[in-house]
Amino acid sequence: MTETIRERLACYAHDAWSGIMRSVFRKGEMRLRGDFIMPIEEVQRRKELAHTPYQDLPVMEQSSDLVEADKIIEIVTPYFQEKIDKLKEELARLEEMILEEDGFHLCEECLEVQREDDMTEAGNSGEWRCTKRCHENYLEETKGRGYGCPGCEGGVPANCTCRGR
Repeated sequence: MTETIRERLACYAHDAWSGIMRSVFRKGEMRLRGDFIMPIEEVQRRKELAHTPYQDLPVMEQSSDLVEADKIIEIVTPYFQEKIDKLKEELARLEEMILEEDGFHLCEECLEVQREDDMTEAGNSGEWRCTKRCHENYLEETKGRGYGCPGCEGGVPANCTCRGR
């Protein structure tokens, strides 16, 4: 049987709780009548921590909480990554369907599908930019790295079918 994300988180919650309880029981002692006695200093310390917001905790306590947060991230990351991967596949499938329709392209800058009339082809690369702003951002980001728009030849609009837009 495959363990669900809910079950994995429940297992984590139980492990965290049982760790706290073991720590509590190490700090005190069980009396013959069944009473559990804990030193007042330990009770006060734990009460104070329980009523302190995370951002106000001492660094050591914050570090301990971050370790616990990392454990949760380790549990949920594969679950969400699987969902993200499926969404990316579906998005690619939908983009292909849209792009098959005449007159639509995917802007390589903002990753939005736009009508061809609102876009500019960047040289012969097959890359499209949806607005002058997106194309200018592309040119600015690539300036100084030895390349610009694939058809602009380092930013010379006369050599580009995008006409520098």
